[in-house]
Amino acid sequence: MSFKNAIANSNFATNTKHSAMTPKESILQWLKTDRDYNTGVALYQKHGSNLAFKTMINRYPESKQTFKQLCYELAMDGGINERILKQILDKPLQKAQPEKQSEPEKTINDLPIEELARLIDIVDISKLDYFKAKQLVSHLDLKPASRKKNDVLKAVEAFKLEKVKKEVPDKIKHTMKLREEFPFLTKKDCPGELKELVADMLTAYDNYTQAHAKLFENISQQEVEELSKTVVENYLENRAIWKELNHYKEHGKVLGEHPIFDWFQRRDEIRQMKEGDLVKLRDQLKNKLPRTKKKIKEEPDHKDTEKRKERVLQFESELDLVNQLLKIGEEKGK
Repeated sequence: MSFKNAIANSNFATNTKHSAMTPKESILQWLKTDRDYNTGVALYQKHGSNLAFKTMINRYPESKQTFKQLCYELAMDGGINERILKQILDKPLQKAQPEKQSEPEKTINDLPIEELARLIDIVDISKLDYFKAKQLVSHLDLKPASRKKNDVLKAVEAFKLEKVKKEVPDKIKHTMKLREEFPFLTKKDCPGELKELVADMLTAYDNYTQAHAKLFENISQQEVEELSKTVVENYLENRAIWKELNHYKEHGKVLGEHPIFDWFQRRDEIRQMKEGDLVKLRDQLKNKLPRTKKKIKEEPDHKDTEKRKERVLQFESELDLVNQLLKIGEEKGK
């Protein structure tokens, strides 16, 4: 049995219906039954067509505005018009319906032991029966703490995790040793901007691993590699981040070349605004957003489309911050 056939014909995960769906069907199901932000990001990394937007949603934090933009971009790429999108989002989440099977599903317990061992990194260990788990332990020459089922499954799970770790890109491994490589991050005098930059990077890594865990068992190895390359390389391997950290390590001062420093500066400017100026800015952003989105929709092939999409995310981030500050001001005034 080939790898792709194993994925297509076996119930490796809790739910395999995504693998049989078209992109539009997967997007519709997410909009109707899920709407988890991290899963949506992973879905866009898999089916989305805009590389710049893929990078941006891993750079900017989750907010109401970024969530709305994610829904919009997924809908556009899935061929779902705005009217239908609004109707879907106005309704509560539906319970996902199990896919009807024309024939009994095979499970991981039906696989030959050699095939199961080869695919260990993508199977759901909890689905193994005791007899199959014991076979796998013997085949892999593992040493569980005892012959009890829990210990046998723990040994298999540990082996699976080690295999996955070996396949994780080197840059991800490096992020796990940030404190060792850059000890200044734990010191009180470390610039807050660098701490935020690192936190932002690790948040992107967490988002990746969470989405990866949900989708890992539902897609082919080729798709896993594509997802990993898109999400990880576009963010965690961003050389600008490492350049900032190494520059501070060597010179004791911030370089400030990473694009996110522009947002830090703009954020600080907004935080220093008086309430009246915040209200004016909010009104300006509410006017700019629909105009820019309209241009994107009407002129999708325009040379400035990517820049316009970046401005949309910038405007939405600013609007989200302004609304937060105005809400805080209202609460203080009570």
